[in-house]
Formats: sequence, structure tokens, C-alpha cells
Amino acid sequence: MPLTLDSPRFSARDVDAAAIEDAIDRVGHVVIDDLWDVFFLLKLHDFAARHFQSEQTGSTHLPDVRGMAGWDENEFFDRIRKSSLPGVLRHMQRGDFVVSESERVIRRANAAVTTLFSGLHADGQLRCCSDEGIRSKREFTIWTPLVDCTGEDTPRLLLLHRDQHFYGVFSTDEQISDEGIPYFPLQLRPVLHSKGLQADGAAQQLDRMFERLYDARQCYAPHVPLGSAVLFEHNIVHGSYRHSGMTRPRYSMDFRAVGEYRLTDNNRHIQGRQFSPKGIFSFPSITSVVEPSPVPEPAAAVPAPRRPPLATRALYQLALLTLPVSVRSAMSRWLRRPQRVSAS
Repeated sequence: MPLTLDSPRFSARDVDAAAIEDAIDRVGHVVIDDLWDVFFLLKLHDFAARHFQSEQTGSTHLPDVRGMAGWDENEFFDRIRKSSLPGVLRHMQRGDFVVSESERVIRRANAAVTTLFSGLHADGQLRCCSDEGIRSKREFTIWTPLVDCTGEDTPRLLLLHRDQHFYGVFSTDEQISDEGIPYFPLQLRPVLHSKGLQADGAAQQLDRMFERLYDARQCYAPHVPLGSAVLFEHNIVHGSYRHSGMTRPRYSMDFRAVGEYRLTDNNRHIQGRQFSPKGIFSFPSITSVVEPSPVPEPAAAVPAPRRPPLATRALYQLALLTLPVSVRSAMSRWLRRPQRVSAS
């Protein structure tokens, strides 16, 4: 199963949402060309370069862009609105959808630095939201390079075919330790400064492992021009496509979208923007109703005893006046006794 560049491709200028959904159902991802305004992406590129240059830890991503100097929150969501993406997502989510504010990441990859790449993984960070979906429980990721990714000198996105994984391709003897936890060298890890990747020949070792993966699984590394993006389902295994012969660094942006969902105690802390035909709204809003977490239902209450109806009691009281005192006393005690109520 050689690595292929032939991912399903569509043009944002003449978008076919039904065909895109069908391709994602079969393969797991699509490329949408001409999705973004290029000048907007160049602005994001400058934002990424400026912040990564001041970042001293060598991390692969900026995890939360909110509040960073130069980030324009309103412009980001307005650019989504002006693209063809809302039509596609509204079709696949069967209605309104929500783009998360916290799950937006600016990433970098550089094959010249062995540790600067995103290892293989699947998403699902918004499962507490998608599981509560009203019309759809799907979660999608939109990955956009901030440079042209059509040459073999630049890292780009690697995706496995739907329902395929890298488990079973490698042996546990090939794992390395990262913060005391075993990982495969090409797997996403919390810290990428593992000495297992700093040793001489580590880049070539990674190259060989990726080649073995390409031989064993159906993998895609589509060319993605500046202005295009990859849309994929959250459970698709993906990471950086890289090899030691690449010379150009790459910045990229990704964010996630779920269908409109019920608010619960488990997801109320997640902020986002709801895209509706009427506009873009903060979600949850101050008027949103949070459904409490389910609690065990209490045991059925035992019905309270019922006395005879008032009219019945009055009739008997009149009848009592014509009876001897001893009989009236007995009848009065009978009327005041509780009646049994059937549990059914």
C-alpha cells in the first residue's frame, strides 16, 4: 500500500456538500481547494512566526491563541463565515454547528529538527460536546497550512484511511520513554524532547518507521496549496508527513467543529461560536439552559390514604340522625377509617 497523493479533492468555488460527505464517509478526509483568502493566511503566518520566534521551549504548537498579541478573534470567525465551509458543515451536521474557541491550534513542523513534528494521533477533544449533539454527533477538524505545501521540501499532513491505525505495524521493543510512558517514535507525545529522538541517526530511524507504515497501511499525504485546507473526521489517525530530506519549515492552523449540542455540566465550560443562517453567536450564551447531569430516579412514592368523598360522608351523616345512638357511633367510626389504596 504505497503512500498516495490522491486524496478526494473539491473546489470551494463550486462546492458539492453531499459529495464531500460521501468521500469523508468512505475515506475519512477531503481536500477543499481555494477555501481561504490567501492574505488572511499570510497574516496568520506572520502571527505564527512572531510568536514561535519568542517561544523558547521548542514546542510544536501554540495551544491557545486567544489573547495573544496580533490575534483578531472576530476576523477569524468572519473568515469562516465568508468561506464555503459553513454550507459544507451545516449539511454534514444537519443544521447549526459550533466552532470551538479553545480547540484552535497554530502548529509548526521542521524536518531539519527531528523533534519538530506532530506525531500520529486521532482527535476527539470535543467528545463531551459531540456526544450531546442534537441532530448530529460528528466532530470534524479543519487543517490549513500557512505556507504552500505542494513540494517535497515542506512537511504537510499525513492521514491514514478510515478505520486504519498504526497499531500492529511496530513491536513494543521499538517504543521509547517520554515522561515515563512508552510511545512509538512516530506517535504524538506530550514532550518531544525524548532522548530517543535526540540520538544520532534518529531522523533516519523515523524515516524507516514511516516507510514501514506506508507499506502496511493506506496513507495519504495530499499536496495542499496555500489557500486550501483538509477536512477530516475526528477519529482519523493523522500527523505530520515529514522526512529528513525536507528543508523548509511549515506553519499550519487547525480547529474543530461539532453540531449544535445540549449543554451539560460536562461541557458547559467549552466556549465557541454557533453558526446559524441568522448569524454567528457566542455559544453557550448567557440565556443557554444547562441540562443537569443525570441522577438516579427516586423510588416511587407511596400514595397517601384517601378518605371517602365529601358527598358520601354528608349522606351518611344525614342517615345517622335516624338511627339509635349506638349504631350512629359505630357508623361514624367506620367512616373515619383510612381506605386501602391499590399500588397499581
